[in-house]
Amino acid sequence: MPGRRIALATAAIGALLAAAACSSPPNGSSTDVGTSRSGVRWVVSLGDSYISGEGARWAGNTDGSPKQVDALGPFAYGRQRHHENARDCDRAIRPEVEIDYADLRGKNLACSGAETATTTDGASVTPGVDFHHRGRSAGQALLLERFASIHQVTAVVLSIGGNNFSFATVLTRCVEDFLKSSVGAHTYCSEDPALAAYFSPSHVADVQRQIEGAITNITTAMRRAGSSPSDYRIVVQTYPSPVPPGDRFRYPPTFAARFQLGGCPFYDRDATWANSTVLPAINGAVRKAVAASGDHNMTLLDLSRAFAGHRLCERGSAQLQESGLASWRSPGAASALEWVNAVYLDATPWRIQESAHPNYWGTAAERSCLRQVIMHPPVARVSCVRDGTAMSGHEPKMTLTG
Repeated sequence: MPGRRIALATAAIGALLAAAACSSPPNGSSTDVGTSRSGVRWVVSLGDSYISGEGARWAGNTDGSPKQVDALGPFAYGRQRHHENARDCDRAIRPEVEIDYADLRGKNLACSGAETATTTDGASVTPGVDFHHRGRSAGQALLLERFASIHQVTAVVLSIGGNNFSFATVLTRCVEDFLKSSVGAHTYCSEDPALAAYFSPSHVADVQRQIEGAITNITTAMRRAGSSPSDYRIVVQTYPSPVPPGDRFRYPPTFAARFQLGGCPFYDRDATWANSTVLPAINGAVRKAVAASGDHNMTLLDLSRAFAGHRLCERGSAQLQESGLASWRSPGAASALEWVNAVYLDATPWRIQESAHPNYWGTAAERSCLRQVIMHPPVARVSCVRDGTAMSGHEPKMTLTG
């Protein structure tokens, strides 16, 4: 891992966690409406990288060969197609929404980098949860409307809001501050007033309203597609914690240990701040938006504690070479390995935008939570946490709590 992470170019640091955007999906995950199959019900995912499957290629972190943790291969996000010089949405071929039962299937319309509203960067378009339409690019609510008009959609799952808080910028600054310590500077992102402003009560309220608008767009899309409120349910999920608080790191806060080996270049106090201030602010906006909607067919799926015990560099979890396992396919891998990707700067075949995102195991854990929610009668709110029993198979054991 030292060889992968030693490149500290400013351009690479600045690009850290910059999620890819897109106006069209990869092959195998098309947003073309296609033809509905009789009797098949669909669960559709909308939102950002935490539900699109960004990072799901890797089933753990390793200091050895990438092949040992490469669960989905080089086409993990499909064979990308480009329209309007757009970047890729990175919709994984095995996303959270890949339910894959005989009569219940998943459709992934989410996009890495998405905010509640569509954003543009030159000719590139990142579709938000709206009805944007320009050329061949379309907002996710419009894609949902098109899909639901000829498919039986029984659930829509939403993960949105993190990018409205500039979460990637915050993480990048925290990493940058840690790396500066190697050349004498010593600053903490948690003490930066500019970053703190992202999580002020006024900004949290603004983002809450934006999330409320995205939820309204979902109901509008379904109504336009001919569905009544009783025909489907909405599941809105909060964000899981990707890194532990400072007292839970298994590596000391040194350049060699936290960055070169662990891939978790964060100071203790910054990681604690992320868990005590940043994540609660983001998830608080999501929760308040759901509460304000007043929709009785809506479930808040709380994932904030879903990765506890398997977060990046957390005590009790391990990289592959630390676990004694031969590969991600080894029995017990889900129980032993981290569920969050390491931070990468310039490290082919790893990609910068995969950094600090749920990996193959994290995505599988989220999928297990979602399956249970979908298969149970609707409730207003439910939390999903790791099952306390040992995991011997290739799927994390998760359980729902009230």
